[in-house]
Amino acid sequence: RAVSSWVGRINKLETNTEGKAILSIRISPDIEVKTWNNAFSDINASTLISKDSSLYNNLFELSRGQRVEFSGSFFSSQADYVEETSMTIQGSMTNPEFLFKFKSVKPLN
Repeated sequence: RAVSSWVGRINKLETNTEGKAILSIRISPDIEVKTWNNAFSDINASTLISKDSSLYNNLFELSRGQRVEFSGSFFSSQADYVEETSMTIQGSMTNPEFLFKFKSVKPLN
């Protein structure tokens, strides 16, 4: 479930109350890969980006809407093979949000 050098656009880039980065990248108009957006949901996955990581520092160069190249890995799921985090079945079918552990993110020209 690892991917390398995928391209997308930053949809969300912010921090949580602990200062960890929350990141979402759209890989098509209706599909995104993302971290959890809160520490409670992220307890087992550790997708939030720690402020003492080199990846966190690289995110300062980026902004919403920017094209980026990224690498990382998806999480397994018994139901769908890949962990999908939409709140509804309709959301998972029409605008899927796949949980993702980012390894690298860099800007594209």
